[in-house]
Amino acid sequence: MKLQLCMTDPQVLARPPELTAAAHPPAVSAEWPERSLWRCLIFRLFCAYLFLYNLSAWFALIPFLGERYEKIWDAFIPWLGKHILHLARAIPTGETGSGDTTAAYLDSLFLAVLALVITVLWSVIARRRVHPRIGSWLRISVRYVLAITLISYGMFKIIQSQFPFPSLSRLGGTYGDSSPMGLLWTFMGYSQAYNLFTGLVEAAGGFLLFFRRTTTLGALIVTAAMLNVVLLNFCYDVPVKLYSLHLLFMALYLAAADGRRLLDVLVLNRTAPAADLSPPGLRRPWLRFAMFAAKVLLIGYVIFTTVKQSAVQHTQIAEMSSNTPLYGIWDVEEFARNGEILPPLTTDSSRVKRFIFSNPKMTRIQFMDDHTKSWLTEYEPAKHSLSVATGEDPKKKNLLTYLRTDQDHLVLAGSLGKDSVKINLRRFDESKFLLLSRGFHWISESPFNR
Repeated sequence: MKLQLCMTDPQVLARPPELTAAAHPPAVSAEWPERSLWRCLIFRLFCAYLFLYNLSAWFALIPFLGERYEKIWDAFIPWLGKHILHLARAIPTGETGSGDTTAAYLDSLFLAVLALVITVLWSVIARRRVHPRIGSWLRISVRYVLAITLISYGMFKIIQSQFPFPSLSRLGGTYGDSSPMGLLWTFMGYSQAYNLFTGLVEAAGGFLLFFRRTTTLGALIVTAAMLNVVLLNFCYDVPVKLYSLHLLFMALYLAAADGRRLLDVLVLNRTAPAADLSPPGLRRPWLRFAMFAAKVLLIGYVIFTTVKQSAVQHTQIAEMSSNTPLYGIWDVEEFARNGEILPPLTTDSSRVKRFIFSNPKMTRIQFMDDHTKSWLTEYEPAKHSLSVATGEDPKKKNLLTYLRTDQDHLVLAGSLGKDSVKINLRRFDESKFLLLSRGFHWISESPFNR
């Protein structure tokens, strides 16, 4: 990393002269001495890969281009897997919410090979071993892509739409039934204050990257934030490992450019030269003004769109309860199948113990032996009925009517499979959950860890 970065920023090319404490450190020279061949090759390889990898981020700013670019890759990656790599199975594409799909790994592999080819051709054609202007524009590209991404992630945490408060299904489940990712989402979603803190750190680090003078500070903040994200993704099996590693690498790339100067100040206790912050190739005032105006518009666009998207998602989550007519956790008091009342035996894996209605399209079912299932659900409030798909085929639905005798009691009647059922339920008071009732305490005479 250090070897590559020394070629992209003038301030780390030459070791600063010894300075006295009273001396004013001169600005680092922008001259580029010749570098060794292998350092030149590393720079060209990383430069080609980062430019290629970040193309999708730039195209995404323009919806029309972003959609076209995505369609091209969705068609190309399966073809690559089938005809070039001769993979035995088809490569699925499309949005799944996962960043660690087979297609994502093939994408990165292809970009790495393409970057290697570009490096070879570049080395054959180029006569110089140093490329200060290319290095400067690469640094700008990485800064802006990382800034846009971190501001987006930060806003989704500040508004708490990425990690919403645990749903009734989460509250009614058990730790043992949670996936590692689900456990992390529950932990993060519980605290609005911690969401706000992590969001502010990411958004602030990303915002600082927009400006040359604060890039190093922003890169250090983003490096710390992304290192934590990468560890969480690996330790809790969150399928964004590949993408978060790329973001961490880009943050390290930006921070390491000032590695020598940071070492001098923070470790070796000596003065460091000032960095040359002049924009590359922008000597004319009108051109600088145009770039500044474009930057302001970009920052405004990024903040506006991310806040809007996050707010819409937050609103949709908040409206879950109002869109779910039977919202709540309901314990089964009496379960009758084909006219026969079934006793609540823990060995009966077919008798329902609890219904959890927290989503207008999904119902969580807990059986007497504590295994759980999720049933696809459709409500018809006008008819006081709901249809549920209890099997693997979502088209095979069972119709149940509901009657609320009072605020805390509910009767379901209809069919489940080949059986007719009548189920009496009682509303469970979710405020009794310790996670909701414990709250915050300044003074604790002893640990309360359950």
